[in-house]
Amino acid sequence: MGVPPAPAPASSSRRPHPKVIAGALAGAAVTIAVWALSYFAHVNQPPEVIGAEVVIVSAAIAYLVPGAE
Repeated sequence: MGVPPAPAPASSSRRPHPKVIAGALAGAAVTIAVWALSYFAHVNQPPEVIGAEVVIVSAAIAYLVPGAE
C-alpha cells in the first residue's frame, strides 16, 4: 500500500480546452437557431425547453470533440 501518485500539474496555458470552446459555440448556435425559428417561422417554445436544448446539444458536441492530447 503505497502513496498514490501526485496529480499532474495544472497547465500553464491560458488557451481554453477544445471541448470547452465547442460546447460554448454549440450553445450559441442553438440559441441563434431558436431565435431564428421564433422570428422567421413563428415557432415558440417554452424557456425550459430552450434551456434543455442548449444543454443537450452543448454536452453532445463537447463529448464528440476530441481532447487536446
